[in-house]
Amino acid sequence: MQRDDSCPSCSIKNKPNSELCIFSINEELERVVRSNINLIQWYRLPQNQLIADIVNGEWYTRNRSDELQLTFMLSTDGKPIVKSKRTRTSVWPILGFLVEVPYPIRENINNAILLGLWHSPATPSCSLLLDKIVNSMKLLIATGFNIYINNIKSFFLFSIPISSIFIVGRRCPPPCSKHTLYQWQHFIEKPQQQRTQTNINLCAKKLDAVNKNVLGVIGSTPLSSILSIPLQSTFDYFHLVLEIHFRFLLSEWHNIIKQNPKAIIFINEFINEIKYPHSFNRRPTDFSNFHKWKASELRSFMLYIIMPLLIKLRLNIPNCFPEVFLSHFLLLYVYVRVLHNLTDLGDVLNMPMFIHFYLSKFSSLYDQCKELYSVHALVHLWQQVQQHGSLAFHSLFASESALQVFEKLSHGSVFLGEQISYWWCVFQQLHYKHVHYSPSLFTVDEIIEDNFIDLNNLARYRQEFDLSFNQKFGQFHDSSFKYYSRYKAGLIT
Repeated sequence: MQRDDSCPSCSIKNKPNSELCIFSINEELERVVRSNINLIQWYRLPQNQLIADIVNGEWYTRNRSDELQLTFMLSTDGKPIVKSKRTRTSVWPILGFLVEVPYPIRENINNAILLGLWHSPATPSCSLLLDKIVNSMKLLIATGFNIYINNIKSFFLFSIPISSIFIVGRRCPPPCSKHTLYQWQHFIEKPQQQRTQTNINLCAKKLDAVNKNVLGVIGSTPLSSILSIPLQSTFDYFHLVLEIHFRFLLSEWHNIIKQNPKAIIFINEFINEIKYPHSFNRRPTDFSNFHKWKASELRSFMLYIIMPLLIKLRLNIPNCFPEVFLSHFLLLYVYVRVLHNLTDLGDVLNMPMFIHFYLSKFSSLYDQCKELYSVHALVHLWQQVQQHGSLAFHSLFASESALQVFEKLSHGSVFLGEQISYWWCVFQQLHYKHVHYSPSLFTVDEIIEDNFIDLNNLARYRQEFDLSFNQKFGQFHDSSFKYYSRYKAGLIT
C-alpha cells in the first residue's frame, strides 16, 4: 500500500492496516557471504567443525555437496509491536541463518537474513506470507548463487535443511473432558507410522472438500514444495522444553515447596549467591516469580542450577520436596543436557531409555490431564538431534532475540513495517562493508595484555604464589615476571 492510497474498508488515508515487505534473497545472501566468506571456507574443513553442529547431522551429511554450498535455516514468529487499546498490531519477520557460518557467529543479528516482513493487526496466511519467498528460493535452488569477491567468482549451491509423527489423541475422561491426551501407554503399545510428505500433501488436498483439519493437517503451505515438512521441520527446545514443559514442572514444584516458607528463602539465597560468567546477561532471581522468567533464564536454571539446587535443598530441608520428583526429573535432566550439546555423536543412541522411563512414570506423578502432546513430543527430540545436530544449534533463541531488534527499529504507529525495512537495510549495508569475520575468532590462543588485574588481590596472594612458584620450579621469579588477568582461547575469555 502506498502512502496516498486509501484503505478499501474504512477509506482512511495514510494508515495502512497491513504491510508486506519482500527482500531480495540474492542481496541479503551477498551481504552475509561477503562478511563471512573466510569463515565459510574455513568451516568447510571437517577438523574445524563443531561435532554437535548441524553440519554433522545425518540429514546434512547425506545431502552434502563437493561444491561450495549454502544452507538456510528458516523461522518466523510474531511479536506485538503496537499495544494500545484501539490498535494492536504485530510484526512477523521471516528470517534465515546460514548453516555454513559456524555457531555462534551465524546467530549474530548482523548475519541474519531478512527474507520478508509482515506488519498487521491480523495474522498472515501461509500463502500470503511465503509464496513470493518460496518462488525466489526455488530459483536459487535451480540456478545456484554467484558472487565476486576480490575479483574471484564463487558459485554456491543452495538448499534448505531444517520430524513429526501423527499420534491419535483421546479426550481425557469426565469430569474434565477438556484436553486431548497423548498417553504414553497407548503410544508404546502401538507406535504410529512416521508421516511422509506424500501423506501430508494428500491430506492438504482433501481440506478444500471437508473444510476442516484432516488427520492433523490444517492447511497447505508453500514450504512443502521446497522441503519435507516431516523430515526438515524441527521441534524447538526453547518452546517445547523450556517455555512449556519445564515451566509446568516449576509450577507443580512451587505448589509443593511453598508450603514450607524456609524452603523458598533457602532457594532464593542459593540463586542470589551464584557467581555467573560475564556472558550470562539474564540471571534468574526470586523463585516465586518463575512464571515471569525469560527463556534464557529458564535455560540457565534448567541446565546449570536446578540439579545442585534440588540436591542441596533435599540435604538441608529433607521433607520440603519429595525425593521421587527429584529422581524422576533427573531422567529428563540427563536427556536434555546431553542432547543440548553433544560431545560424542554416539551418546544420542543412549538417550531413548531415559525419556521412555520418564514418560512412562509421568502420569503417575502429575495430573493425568497434563499428558498432552507437548509432553509426548519430548520422545522425538533424540531422533531430531540424530538428523539435525544438537538442540542448541537449531533453537529459536536467535530468532526471538531478533524480534527485539526489529521492535526498536520502528517508532510511532504508522508505516511501522516500512520503517523497520528501511532501517534494517541502512544498518546492514553500513555493517557489511566494514565488518568481516575471520577464523581467528576460533583459533586465537593468547594471553590478553590489559590493565584489568586487581592489584589488591595480587598483593593478598603474592606471598602464597611466590612460595608455590619456588616449590614448583626450585627458584623465585625475578623482577621481569609479569601478571595477567585474562586469557583468550577462541571465543572463550
